[in-house]
Amino acid sequence: MTVEHRSSKAPHWERPEQASAYGKRALTGEIVRLRAAEDDDLDTLAAWYRDPEYTVLQSTVYQITSQAETREHMRKWFDNTAATGGGNFVIETLADSTVVGAVNIWGGSLPLRTATLAIQVGGDFVGRGFGTDALRIAVDFSFRELGLNRLQLNVAAFNPRAIRAYEKAGFVVEGRRRQATFHDGCFHDELIMAILFEDWAARGA
Repeated sequence: MTVEHRSSKAPHWERPEQASAYGKRALTGEIVRLRAAEDDDLDTLAAWYRDPEYTVLQSTVYQITSQAETREHMRKWFDNTAATGGGNFVIETLADSTVVGAVNIWGGSLPLRTATLAIQVGGDFVGRGFGTDALRIAVDFSFRELGLNRLQLNVAAFNPRAIRAYEKAGFVVEGRRRQATFHDGCFHDELIMAILFEDWAARGA
């Protein structure tokens, strides 16, 4: 069954206050918000990316980079000048504006309107609901504002905690890339997961 894009069904705004209210809540969840990265955030983001405990969860091979090199990589990535059909955000708590992670969405341009998502939560903040809330915001934003038809991601098959979080957000497993990553002398499988606009709409989003 084909589901029409939400923009064809949603009521048109009649007052500027409606637009302002939407803009205010578009990147805000229950306990976190997504926002653009500032220069002061880059060292924190780079340190998490370089943390060996979490590198193996996010990379197909072990990454060895300097803090300066990684910081520059982050600066280019998070400036959003090339974020066609996507966006790069830090995750910030509503309670005290602490940066707890990052979300990246890229590649969602026409005609396919298919983007890839990656999310990272800093080590001490894992398991506290921040990632779940940020993921919901990112999925909603992808369909409401970016106009995507498909949002996809890759996740290591040995990471059931992440898989459960993605399934909770509406992603489904579509396939398995056999022996796609290499760590600790072994090849490991990687799962391909995605959520379509019609899946998201059917959830009553």
